[in-house]
Amino acid sequence: MIKARGSLTQSIAETDSKQNLGLISSKSFALLWRAFMVRKNEELDAEDAASTLFRFFRSKHVLDLKLIFGLTLVVLIIHVAVAIVFTVLALSISHAVAVDHSSPDASTSLATYLGPAIPVYGAILAWAYLTAGKRLGVVDLFACEIATVCRVGTIFNTGQNYVEKWRKMDTNNAIDVTSAHSNNFVSQEDYFPIFATNSHDLQALEALTVSHITEFYTYMKATRDSQRRLAELEIVEAAKEAVANMIYMLFLGYESGRKAINDLIEFQPTKTENIIVILLTELECYSFLCEHFKGDELRFQRLQLRETDYKDLVPRLLDEVNEPHERSERYWAPAQRMIPELQTRYDRALQAVQRCTRERAARSIE
Repeated sequence: MIKARGSLTQSIAETDSKQNLGLISSKSFALLWRAFMVRKNEELDAEDAASTLFRFFRSKHVLDLKLIFGLTLVVLIIHVAVAIVFTVLALSISHAVAVDHSSPDASTSLATYLGPAIPVYGAILAWAYLTAGKRLGVVDLFACEIATVCRVGTIFNTGQNYVEKWRKMDTNNAIDVTSAHSNNFVSQEDYFPIFATNSHDLQALEALTVSHITEFYTYMKATRDSQRRLAELEIVEAAKEAVANMIYMLFLGYESGRKAINDLIEFQPTKTENIIVILLTELECYSFLCEHFKGDELRFQRLQLRETDYKDLVPRLLDEVNEPHERSERYWAPAQRMIPELQTRYDRALQAVQRCTRERAARSIE
């Protein structure tokens, strides 16, 4: 027992020593090389996508900081070059005119020109990198929370369940609404801890990204408020309308979440997988809403606008997932498993909106 434990400890120590890469390692230089040389995102792996060092040079979220970092490096190089030129000229002149040849050496002259500036350049470079790391951390936090909330809703078939609930209420006006919802419904759980504690960090992100993130949380909170209202209703027609509004808020929330995920996540396999997960619920809600609001001029026209977006988005996702991915095939496997269901719900959504459009056109002719 003691011997086995000692062997295990030694094995762990050996593993840790192998993973201790030191202050400067070949892995760091390999990441830098890949950051500059790998052109296509499809050729990246999960380790690259998770590396702050790699993402600092490739992420769209830190473009301004990369600009500051690059300009600082350029100015530093120019400063060093100018300092060397001035040092050489100064030494040449001093040696030419000095009698005792007691002029300062090159290292002293360079220290005079570069010494005060190096800490300034170093501070700017360090600030840019640390700020980028913090911003990327904020991006990851919000992407994780939004993707997780949407994934949970899709796993539990939230959209489909509410659609089925509405249909049951539609076919049986005598249904006891209070049997499905307690009048004492209280939701005190905080499902959005990242947004609650880190919303002030959103100011570091782009305006459009912030808009999509804020819309997602607003619509999802509105969905919870609709659940609370539904629990207080006892009239079937009012309850039906509350369920329809809840589905509408859920649809808008998932749509905003999809746009936020598209903005936040840059590793293509993970982004595609999360977008497909969101679309499974979003398209289910969309099919219902087209049928439910086909008599509402304003709402149906707003829903109809999404048809073009889906026709552009879904086929592109299908092509991306189905094309060969060579070394990154394993990262695309989760998305590939959901393709059949996505195709089914996409076809059903298009059929719904097109059918409702034809019905509206027929009524207008009459």
